[in-house]
Amino acid sequence: MSIASLMTEARKLFKLNDSSIKEAGIIVKGLSQVTNGICELRNHKGSGHSHNKYSPPSKREAQLAVDAAITIVNFYWSLYEEKILNFEK
Repeated sequence: MSIASLMTEARKLFKLNDSSIKEAGIIVKGLSQVTNGICELRNHKGSGHSHNKYSPPSKREAQLAVDAAITIVNFYWSLYEEKILNFEK
């Protein structure tokens, strides 16, 4: 399963597509675009695809990807915790 497919499933699971606030929906879609950007950076700059000429990301690119990933993980983790805690009550 691709990262894009996982993001789609997560949006469905947490009902993020049902947001009544237009701006919130735009931000959630933006998270998917950021995730795709992180994947593209990894594909282009990573060493995992047997590139003949390996060019690691710059410090700025790497920091941006890490900071963005932390934000995405924190957002989805908080949704997960909320869902689990509400389910257990």
